[in-house]
Amino acid sequence: ENNPLIYAWNAVVKASVESDRAADALREVLSWATSQQSRFHGRIEAEGGDAKAPPAGWLGAWLDGNDWKYLAILPTELRAFLERQKFDVEATLRTWDDREWLLRDGRHLARKVLVGERKERCYAIKRDACDAVREVEDG
Repeated sequence: ENNPLIYAWNAVVKASVESDRAADALREVLSWATSQQSRFHGRIEAEGGDAKAPPAGWLGAWLDGNDWKYLAILPTELRAFLERQKFDVEATLRTWDDREWLLRDGRHLARKVLVGERKERCYAIKRDACDAVREVEDG
């Protein structure tokens, strides 16, 4: 395997497999978030518009309806989910940022978002990114 073309090709194949992991991770996150909608502030309005935290606590913020611009997830929750699903958390977040899938706050990957009654730093995943990975899946 001293052939540089074989080495280069293997590197390209490895990179494409790894880059697909970022899209796979986002699809998994969307599936999980959809199954946990009641734990996202703003997603399913409680009766009377009460922003009372669910018993298990908030996962982040996600506006109800079709006008949402991003899905915001608390860092501890997103990191724990990605780890449980066996994704490389740092590589995933780095790739999402490289692809401009995250709404950054200056140098921070996480931005402040209203979650319940407080502003919390969350990873805010752009709707365009969510729609893009869903289209590939529906393909």
